[in-house]
Amino acid sequence: MPAKGGVEGIELAIEKKPDLIILDLLMPEFDGFEVLKELKRKSVDIPVLIASADIQDTSHDLCMELGAADFINKPINHDKLTTAINRILGSRD
Repeated sequence: MPAKGGVEGIELAIEKKPDLIILDLLMPEFDGFEVLKELKRKSVDIPVLIASADIQDTSHDLCMELGAADFINKPINHDKLTTAINRILGSRD
C-alpha cells in the first residue's frame, strides 16, 4: 500500500504492520532518512528496503546505520529487487 509521503508512511506502518517497507529517500514531508529515524525512535520492527537513485556511499551508509535492511539503486532491477526481498523476508523466519 503506497503512502503519499513520509508522515503517512509512518502512520501506515504502525497501523498495518506490513512484512516489509520499500522506502525511497526523496519524498514529501519527511525524507527517507527521517522516516528511518522515526521508525527507530518508535521501535517499529519492520524491515526497510531502501530503493533510491542516490548512489553516494554516505547515503547508503547512513541508511544502514539507521536500521535499513538493504539498499538497492534505481532504476530498479527486478532480479535484484526480488533477491533483496527474499533475503530480507527469509531472514525473519
